[in-house]
Amino acid sequence: MRKAIILAAFFSTSVSSQQSQDSTGDYAMDLGQVYGAVRAVGYMKDICNEAFPELAPANSEAQREWRAKYLTLLQELEKHWESFAWQEAKGNPTDHMKFISNMEDTFDQYKIGLDTELRSDGPEIFRAICENYPKYLTTERTNLDFPHYR
Repeated sequence: MRKAIILAAFFSTSVSSQQSQDSTGDYAMDLGQVYGAVRAVGYMKDICNEAFPELAPANSEAQREWRAKYLTLLQELEKHWESFAWQEAKGNPTDHMKFISNMEDTFDQYKIGLDTELRSDGPEIFRAICENYPKYLTTERTNLDFPHYR
């Protein structure tokens, strides 16, 4: 059940969807939303770099700077994610690995969907999105500063 909540939150972080910046008060939903947004930032870079290798240096550097800016929060988020995975597995190592594996499979499917979405308006718009990736990382959409996420 809680996995479904996380998945719903994760899928709600699509590039074109409107993302809530307010806490829902549901830990799994909020964790899934923020974790999904962070994963989407990396996926977008990967997709763009694969499609347009000439943009890879600028896009990779922009993501590196974004990650450095939010490193403390990202490390804390990873701790919460890992703790949540153990909680969902009720401390069972086998169930923990199953949970992580299932979530990684889900994230892989999300990346495929994001790729499709980014390409959906044609090659020129897709390229423009990828060229603007560094700027995207400076927008409110990717701002992880508090009280932005509260």
